[in-house]
Amino acid sequence: MNANHQSSGEFSKQALLDFLDYVGEKGLLKRGTVAARKAAVNTILDILSEDEASDLRDLDLDEVLRRFGNLKGTEFKPASLRMYRVRIANSLKDLKKYREDPIRFKPNITLRTLRKKRSASIRETSQDRLYFTETPIPDRETEIAFPVPIRPGRVVRIVGVPSDLSKSEARKIANVVLALAENSDE
Repeated sequence: MNANHQSSGEFSKQALLDFLDYVGEKGLLKRGTVAARKAAVNTILDILSEDEASDLRDLDLDEVLRRFGNLKGTEFKPASLRMYRVRIANSLKDLKKYREDPIRFKPNITLRTLRKKRSASIRETSQDRLYFTETPIPDRETEIAFPVPIRPGRVVRIVGVPSDLSKSEARKIANVVLALAENSDE
């Protein structure tokens, strides 16, 4: 990673992916964070032409997400697209900061702030209920709904769990919940 050479190739999609690998290898970001950011970059920025992907410095991320939504939006929930936007924006900010001053570089980690804001809005709209739904909605007689006390005064209700849930499906759900967790108790 050479910050002195600022050609457009230094801000290409591939350079961004290489940079994410670098910060992961150096322990500047957790592996899971790197994997999530790379997934967002690969998924959303895949719609860019080769020319567009060659220099991301002036990328209009909102416009790219609109285009992505027009092409593949039915495959993704709006909340997922918003999270992908945050991950890509943070990755681009980090790459620009690194290119400007690699010695003092620290990654942009705003997820905790985002979670607190999102948590407040979830409380206002869903009374502390977390819902997992799938499409199509399963038959009500074959699904389980149950509360999960997570700490005093806080219960998360998981609704729509199929009664024939496999271990691999349970791991998928667990991984989604783990991705939401703050790292304060590690």
